[in-house]
Amino acid sequence: MSLPRHLFKALDPLLVKGFAIKLRHAFPDPIQMLRALRQPHGSDVEFKQDDSIVLVGMGIAALTCLRQLKQEGFKNVRIIAKTPLYGGKCINYGCMPAEFVSAHRYKMPDEIFRLLQDFIVELRSDIHKQFDELGYPVLIENVESIQDSNVLLSSSESVGFDRLILATGSRYLLPAQIPACLSKLVPIPLFWHIPPGRKLVIYAEDNIAALSIADTALSLGHSTTILLAGTNPLAGLPSFRYFLREVRAQGVSIHENIHLVNVDESEICFEKKGQSTSLAYDHLLNIGKPVPNIPAIDGRVPEIFDMDMTSSSLPSRPDIAFLGDCAGLFSASAAENHAKLLMRYWKSGKRLNLLDLDKAPVLLNGRKSLAMAGDDWQYVARRWNELDFRSIAWSKAHRLDGKLWYLFNEESGRVEALHICHKQAAELINIGAALMEYPIHESVWMTTSHHSSSAEIFKVVAEKATAAMKKMDNSEEKVRAYTFECPSIHDLHPSSGLPDWLTIERFNQAMTSIFPNLVFLVYYGLWKLHTVGGCVADYQASMDDKGAIIIARPAGIDILVDQQMNRCRISTDSHVVTCQLMPAFV
Repeated sequence: MSLPRHLFKALDPLLVKGFAIKLRHAFPDPIQMLRALRQPHGSDVEFKQDDSIVLVGMGIAALTCLRQLKQEGFKNVRIIAKTPLYGGKCINYGCMPAEFVSAHRYKMPDEIFRLLQDFIVELRSDIHKQFDELGYPVLIENVESIQDSNVLLSSSESVGFDRLILATGSRYLLPAQIPACLSKLVPIPLFWHIPPGRKLVIYAEDNIAALSIADTALSLGHSTTILLAGTNPLAGLPSFRYFLREVRAQGVSIHENIHLVNVDESEICFEKKGQSTSLAYDHLLNIGKPVPNIPAIDGRVPEIFDMDMTSSSLPSRPDIAFLGDCAGLFSASAAENHAKLLMRYWKSGKRLNLLDLDKAPVLLNGRKSLAMAGDDWQYVARRWNELDFRSIAWSKAHRLDGKLWYLFNEESGRVEALHICHKQAAELINIGAALMEYPIHESVWMTTSHHSSSAEIFKVVAEKATAAMKKMDNSEEKVRAYTFECPSIHDLHPSSGLPDWLTIERFNQAMTSIFPNLVFLVYYGLWKLHTVGGCVADYQASMDDKGAIIIARPAGIDILVDQQMNRCRISTDSHVVTCQLMPAFV
């Protein structure tokens, strides 16, 4: 577990620049992974209050951005949208419809379907009013491309700008085996309009969101099958395997690691481990890997790898910003935070720290949702601690079970990652993510996880982690560690007297070596080891012409010298002494 953590720590400068976000689009393509390492740095654009701003899109990221523009006093703002779907994916065919279905599972599918249509219309109307209250004009037109400082529309008209914000969302790639003209092929926006009781097949390539949609489809009365192709980076995680079993237990048929062979109007044919299978279906939902939906800019369609993530723009076009899904985020909460960070950058010039966005919790909805929080390195970790929700009385009272997994760093005393599979995972993960900012000995772990509630599980996490730390402390009780600063000896001379830890012979030996300071440091450390540990030893230290320290010492004493840090570590089976040179000595 420590290697991935330290590796990602070493990559911190790249992660801050959005390397982890680009890596999601590269996995597991080695060529794109190399492209992800490129971090172009564009120039900044001067902030002007009277700038002409055009924003393309009307999703949640766009709405958040427009509110920030309004607060900052921007008046010359125009909105362009392909269709009047106010609220975009989240409101019309994403998390909100899924949440509505989840809240009404106890009803019959026909009733849920009818109420859902009304709910979407009502919610879209509410968001429409919020856009109207901002007072910015809206133009319903399709954007064909961007050339110089003009947005070119399908109507052959153009709209000029000083700054352009693209919040155009994402799209799913269609595999070659699925004909684009297939009459039974259903795009995501129309999924919610499929009448109940149909045979639904969901084809998902590198996109585990299919599990959430399939679980929702069951509540709408569909007989649901998932075909999972491509590479799943979560496949090895115990939390994901548990969630997969839960979705299967609800009645979803899941075929993993398949290869799509052929799709026609009556059947879908696929292979798995050399065996061919055909499925009859009523509707096919394609959920390939999401890619940013970006129009051509100056004759070329850019990719996520071309962006300077710290400014959410192209190095060659700092006047064009990419926002939310268009910038490769694919999360409503991350998109909202992204919009606020972008506006802060425009005003203050402080570039974006993408680590904050990268740590946003991941959520897969279902009867038992799976929520994840923590750094990216967690996805390659294997040593997870597991807790069952049945360990708290609240779960027994409500007859609700679930599981929690966590990674604990004994050195920092912090929980570094949390995965929760539970009916209330979406709410719990936000509490857990906030608690992760504190060491487990802080009282907030106890006061936030009050009895009796589902959040009490975090109190159990703190108790388990604390017990593990105490167990580790007890196992290392025999070893005592000490740290000392070596006093300044730059004025030391035998004529004025030498300290107890230095004899005239050792002084002369150190002064004739290549690095006298380090030899003095070792002698001081050995003396301290004798003082604190009673290790009586007749030792001599010297340094050869290559800079290596030679110690004549009894067995059982290990000496490690860090020349760059001016530090040495001397240890036995029972004591560890670390000595650091004071600046005056150096």
